[in-house]
Amino acid sequence: MRGYNGTVATGHVSGAMVLIGPPEAFVTTDLSGSCTNGTGSFRFTPVVNIRNGNQWLCSTVTGKVIPGFGNIADPSQVSTAVASAAGLVTPSGPLFHITGALAITGFNIPVGFDPKVGGMICAIPDAAFTTTAANNIALASTGVISKTLCWTYDGNTAKFYPSY
Repeated sequence: MRGYNGTVATGHVSGAMVLIGPPEAFVTTDLSGSCTNGTGSFRFTPVVNIRNGNQWLCSTVTGKVIPGFGNIADPSQVSTAVASAAGLVTPSGPLFHITGALAITGFNIPVGFDPKVGGMICAIPDAAFTTTAANNIALASTGVISKTLCWTYDGNTAKFYPSY
């Protein structure tokens, strides 16, 4: 928070994640209820509560507001499905479905995920995709249909480590 509502603008801590966006992307209360991506509060994603740092996403699966990365609320709610790609994919939230069976070579760091802090992303495979150790995934793995596969990010190695 820099210079918000008459406060003194100060520099960010070196290496801190900084989210930049229009005023509509920042709110002063936590969100809940139904939503539609691209409208209302969700013209931008994530929406960030500047008072507590909680990030909020709009799930295209449920049509409801769900916790985003670094949110202390229950993150076990599904965000938007992501297609497997013969290359890098971008997680849509802390928990998402992966459709398709192509080999994923790594993950783009999604907006709101702080690689310095680390964390976890989890996917529910809708098909038996594979991952390789070509980019930022430490070990190759194969997604088992309907069995959640998680990757924990280690900032020291800059790699995601699979749960199976």
